[in-house]
Amino acid sequence: MDIVKLHGGEPANFLDVGGGATKERVTEAFKIILSDSNVKAVLVNIFGGIVRCDLIADGIIGAVAEVGVNVPVVVRLEGNNAELGAKKLADSGLNIIAAKSLTDAAQQVVCRSGGEIMSILIDKNTKVICQGFTGSQGLSTLNKQLLTVPKWSAALRQAKAAPLTWVCRCSTPYAKPLKRPARPATVIYVPAPFCKDSILEAIDAGIKLIITITEGIPTLDMLTVKVKLDEAGVRMIGPNCPGVITPGACKIGIMPGHIHQPGKVGIVSRSGTLTYEAVKQTTDYGFGQVYLCRYRRRPDPGL
Repeated sequence: MDIVKLHGGEPANFLDVGGGATKERVTEAFKIILSDSNVKAVLVNIFGGIVRCDLIADGIIGAVAEVGVNVPVVVRLEGNNAELGAKKLADSGLNIIAAKSLTDAAQQVVCRSGGEIMSILIDKNTKVICQGFTGSQGLSTLNKQLLTVPKWSAALRQAKAAPLTWVCRCSTPYAKPLKRPARPATVIYVPAPFCKDSILEAIDAGIKLIITITEGIPTLDMLTVKVKLDEAGVRMIGPNCPGVITPGACKIGIMPGHIHQPGKVGIVSRSGTLTYEAVKQTTDYGFGQVYLCRYRRRPDPGL
């Protein structure tokens, strides 16, 4: 269940059919699990020692057919006769997916249940909008980001009492008309009393990734924002966070870029100081980072 959660799923129930995973046992297991109408996919994880995976596959196929399972069934088989068992599952003609590993199984079950696999949120192709960049903090940070990642190419000037307007390209000294990029991310530096409206405008504009740097947003404002985020399927990092970075590709936020270097270590933290310390040490030891996300310290809804 932990690995399903790790990959962005919401595991709801667990059953151990034991080593004797006969058709009868698996059938009863499916009936119990599918009695919950909220179940959108089933993951069967078998690591066979004495038992043969091909015989377990027969039991799974028979159970799926008998119960009339109408959701995807992802099966990970490992151990004796695992390849034969996987072939039987693939040839069954049923909605059964043979996974290559436990990680693959977790990813498959999350995808096929309509979820989204946890992944790196930003890369070299990410187009970034900045809300509130005319303030001192936003402008200072934006200039540093443009030096760190030159492809950080778009910004937003938001007039008072006006909707989002894509108006300028900040990598040039002159403001130019800018078409709204496809699937952009946005970073928000708007002062706390007005930040709720900026987040809601970003949601209404169809932006699916929002990084909110602002701290001190009223809790009631964030409760309103949470409802809208869920309704629109939008992911927000923050509030009160320094942002996210994929070293060498894209930086969104206020973290010191010079301590990062491309590598293979992913870092997720709630503490600013400890985040930077972890980054500095992995850089000093030559590991580098593949991705870093430091999320909110407050109990407000968000990430």
